[in-house]
Amino acid sequence: MEKKIKLAETVILVDAAYLNFMLVNLKGFLEQQVNRDLSVVSMADLLTYIALDAQIQEGGKAVQVILISDDSTLKLQNAEPSDLKTELDGVAFKSTIGEFMFSTAFTEGLVSREELFLDVLEISLESEDVKKLVVLSFDDEYGDAVLDKINKEGLKKEIIQFRMRELTQKVAFKSENLVFPLMKAFGISADEIK
Repeated sequence: MEKKIKLAETVILVDAAYLNFMLVNLKGFLEQQVNRDLSVVSMADLLTYIALDAQIQEGGKAVQVILISDDSTLKLQNAEPSDLKTELDGVAFKSTIGEFMFSTAFTEGLVSREELFLDVLEISLESEDVKKLVVLSFDDEYGDAVLDKINKEGLKKEIIQFRMRELTQKVAFKSENLVFPLMKAFGISADEIK
């Protein structure tokens, strides 16, 4: 008997290593640009900014945040809360958008982070529950595999991928730049950047 995995109508699927990479590198770059130290990012603020940029409407929505990780990323640097197992797994927060519920899936040495991410992505794409899917994948490592899965005409979901670089091909989903919600979460306005 096949069990059905229940997912929320809105899912934000995050590669924790990618998010960690961005939090570390972008913070250093932005500190040089604005010539001041930046405080750590509130995960609640960051996810709210990502949701707003993904045009998730305010008003009591349930948003499921799934963090995919392996043993190389157990904590997010420059973020609070940061520990994927003890502080972010099974917790939630409320904002004007709704309730954000976190869950963390670890590879446990059985598969690669890429394989686990692609498996959860596939489950999310096949789920009739999911209407909106927001994707933060590590494109430098396995971006083509993600594009192959989400760049299909006729998918009955709204898909938004947050990336660093502009896409060079026409795609069947929406693409947003991850820098902007990260800048907002670090407390930087666009006019501060030189």
